[in-house]
Amino acid sequence: MKEIINANGNMYQIVRVLKESRLKNPDMEILKKYFRCDTLLRKQGMLYFCRLIEEIEYEEISDNI
Repeated sequence: MKEIINANGNMYQIVRVLKESRLKNPDMEILKKYFRCDTLLRKQGMLYFCRLIEEIEYEEISDNI
């Protein structure tokens, strides 16, 4: 199972983590497509390729019938 993180008030599934120094002038849009991700987060020299976990709207159904 992939790791889940909370960042900027959203939940993300981490798909891949790379050291930023390993890449020389990368095209981030191509990398996001390659890893099938919609979000790229950076922290302390690391790149986190993630998928946003969408919040769903729901209405509770009561048991009173």
